[in-house]
Amino acid sequence: MFDLRPYIAQYVFNIFLVTTVGIQGIAHKDRLDILHKQKELFKDAYSKVIKPWLRLNWIFSLTENRKQICIAERTVLDFIYNISPRKPRNYTTLQYNNYNMTIFQKLKPIFNNYWDRVEHIRANVSNKSCDVSDENFLDDIRNFFAAIQNTVTETTSFIMLMLAIYTDVQEKLRQEILVTFNNDKVDAQRLLSMRYLYMVFQETLRLFPITPIISRQLTGDIKLESCTLPEGCYVMIPTFAIHRNPAYWYKPLEFIPERFSSTRHRYTYIPFGMGLRDCLGQKYAFLSVATIIVNLLRRFRFVTVGNLSDVKTTTDIVLRPRHVKISISRI
Repeated sequence: MFDLRPYIAQYVFNIFLVTTVGIQGIAHKDRLDILHKQKELFKDAYSKVIKPWLRLNWIFSLTENRKQICIAERTVLDFIYNISPRKPRNYTTLQYNNYNMTIFQKLKPIFNNYWDRVEHIRANVSNKSCDVSDENFLDDIRNFFAAIQNTVTETTSFIMLMLAIYTDVQEKLRQEILVTFNNDKVDAQRLLSMRYLYMVFQETLRLFPITPIISRQLTGDIKLESCTLPEGCYVMIPTFAIHRNPAYWYKPLEFIPERFSSTRHRYTYIPFGMGLRDCLGQKYAFLSVATIIVNLLRRFRFVTVGNLSDVKTTTDIVLRPRHVKISISRI
């Protein structure tokens, strides 16, 4: 057996290069180091969520891993700059400013400025008058890389683990792949038509939502049975708990993709959030995951020891499997 996850991470890295900046047919020479550094940044960001005093620069500067985190941020930013088709003229200054910011502060564009730019693009898309600065363009590529690299890698890893445990599901999915593609090249239109593949994708994210907790700020008062949540306060939505609540799900701790053949209350399944600020990249994520799954199952069979209850997870900003120990054999 071997850990499949590092190989999936490299596959996702190549998908990002091809689909974002059009770099094809190459393996970035430093990709393993970049992937490791990106993972370090997510862990550091999570530490600032559970230890808010670390958000203060003067406290963060006293910690042992400050230099390590700053080097990681510089490595990732250099990588993004080098692959970006648009390069800010003041990159050295930008890099210096980023080097001296805390990682928690660097996440703010994802939740604030990023959304402002999305709304700006939506508002101006019809007259094609939308302007995005080189600096914002670089920021968006960096944020997209962070989001896609982590979410697609971990989702694919969880799915492969489920398929290795539930070999009957794996075989049923393989048959759908053969019927849909035979030996043809994978394309988006047919991927989106694969109903069972999508059910496997959904059921995996039900059991293992990549964002196990969602945070939202209220825009108005919300009245509950026992209290009223005031406008402006932050609410933590426990996606992981909702997805495993027996009040909403039959046999919630079992892996049953077919459960998604029927309808249910829309807010009992929220791996990508819901509403105006749901995940913009969910279709991209599915197509990326589906492409990897289809290409793997056409060529190999996967098995593992243990069962669903043996799957161990860890959490930083996203939910991750600790290991994806799998045996592989060529078909």
